[in-house]
Amino acid sequence: MRLFQLFCVLLFSLMCFCHGHLVARGFNEPWHRIQWMGHTPRPEAQSAFLMLSNRPMDFTRSHFATERSDTNCWQYLYVVDEDSTWKIYPFYTLSEALKSMPNKDWVIYTEGMGKTFYGNLRRASAMRQTYQVNVLLFDYASMASDLGIMQNFRMSMRNAAQGYAAYFRMMDTIRMQRSTFKGQTLSLFFHSMGNLLLEALVQSDLTQQWNAQPFIDNLILNAPCINRKGHHRCFNQIRWAKRKWVHYNRADTKLNGAALLSGNRKLGSKPKYPFDRSTYYIDFNRACERTHNYFLDIPERSFRRSSLIRAYFEVLLHGKVPDVSKWQKSKVVGWEMPRA
Repeated sequence: MRLFQLFCVLLFSLMCFCHGHLVARGFNEPWHRIQWMGHTPRPEAQSAFLMLSNRPMDFTRSHFATERSDTNCWQYLYVVDEDSTWKIYPFYTLSEALKSMPNKDWVIYTEGMGKTFYGNLRRASAMRQTYQVNVLLFDYASMASDLGIMQNFRMSMRNAAQGYAAYFRMMDTIRMQRSTFKGQTLSLFFHSMGNLLLEALVQSDLTQQWNAQPFIDNLILNAPCINRKGHHRCFNQIRWAKRKWVHYNRADTKLNGAALLSGNRKLGSKPKYPFDRSTYYIDFNRACERTHNYFLDIPERSFRRSSLIRAYFEVLLHGKVPDVSKWQKSKVVGWEMPRA
């Protein structure tokens, strides 16, 4: 058993290294696709999305976004995607940024480990294009080219959790302006290690003031890389979302490797009793096998979403409730609403 665990750790480490190496190789290459436009006039583009980044930025350099996070700084960015070239404009306030976007449903998106600034641009753009929603992505440093595997793992966990204060300020602004959204739905989507931010946010007690009136349609924890033990206590404190969803896959290779590295089983692998009775737990194992990211089609990866998965996320990310009868009949996606 000991040898098997060691083998799993080594296998996971090799996977992380290969992924990190591929990402690091692109550190110098993609910046020719990223243009800092400064305070030139911003176009009103259907291909635009927003980002909140807590990376220190030096706009005198072509590689202006650093590979580190700083909880004392944050920058709102308006990004226009033109044929995989990203033109970036700053905003002084979130209120100003929100007014610049079209009348579409919103997804506030937080990614996991292994994303460079360029990588997060790609993911935000893919989310916008795939589901035709307005996207506001929270960008934090989760991969650095000068760090090793375990150092990057620990840095990503730390930066995800420590981003909660900036995230709270952003969401509190949105909450106070929710009535101006003109019928648009608002969903929060946390992927993998990004769920550590949500956990830290709830544990800070800052969100208690939100519970008087729900303002989020769907709160989605996708493949959450957080400790499954006692998760219900955190979820019980969330009454500011109309619906809560956990997506899990017991064969998720990355989460099972992360469990060995961190010493605890992850919620995104298999939820553990006691459950939160107001949360939907969705089993994706039969739909995606060992895949960790099953909500987007990544060009360089072989996995492609089935028609059922596409339809499920299309409804969910537009703030609605999927009709699960087709999933139950197909036995592709498991629908589980545990009762204590």
